[in-house]
This record gives sequence, structure tokens and C-alpha cells, in this order.
Amino acid sequence: MSFGPQPRVALLCSHTGNINSDLLVELLQHFQKHVQASKANPALLILDNHSSHLSLNSVLYCREHSIHVLSTHLHSSQKIQPVDRHFQIAELLGITYNGCITINKSINAFKVCGNVPLDRNIFMEEDFCHHL
Repeated sequence: MSFGPQPRVALLCSHTGNINSDLLVELLQHFQKHVQASKANPALLILDNHSSHLSLNSVLYCREHSIHVLSTHLHSSQKIQPVDRHFQIAELLGITYNGCITINKSINAFKVCGNVPLDRNIFMEEDFCHHL
């Protein structure tokens, strides 16, 4: 049975369920494999301010491969990260990758987050306040 070209998805998991600095380097290697960033064609990778994104290995890898990292505001990924807006994404992917992921759904996910097209007025100031 053929499912067409291999998806450009990396399934990574740690013992805690959270990303760590080792997984981030694996993710960066996967990212580089597909974008093939270089000095002539650098890539931009947008990450949140998770502490695992600040490892020396990941910084050196990005520098070596011309991957520029932009960190977003702490505690804002639920507002600006398309995957975080769709909490059942893992369950849907488990059911059928091709049936649930479409270009239109991906485009709409970026749109509702105000990423593309850029919508600076999609959030209120209190959206970025961290409540304890």
C-alpha cells in the first residue's frame, strides 16, 4: 500500500513528554534536512521561550547551518502557535494523517493565530499577561 511521498513530520518524544535540549537538536536536524538552510538561503525558525531552546548545542547547530531563531513572548504559544490552537491534533493524526491535514486547514490555523496574513490586532494586551 502506498501513501505517496513521505511526510515531512518528525515524531519525537522524551520520557517526560516535554521537549528537551537533545530533542531540539534532533528537531533542528530534521528541519535542516527539509529546508536546507545555507548562508545564501538562511531559514527562520520561530520558537517559544522554553528553556530547552537555549542549549549551547542547538545554538551552535543553528549558527553552523544558517538557521535564525526568533523567540516569541513567554506563555504566548497558545495564542500564536497553530498546533496549540488544535488540541486534538495528535488524536486526529493517529486516525489518519492524510484525512485530517490539508493545506486549507494549515492555512486557516495560521490565520486564526494572526500569523498569515499578519494581524497585529488579534490579541488584547491581557492575552500576554501570565496569571499565577
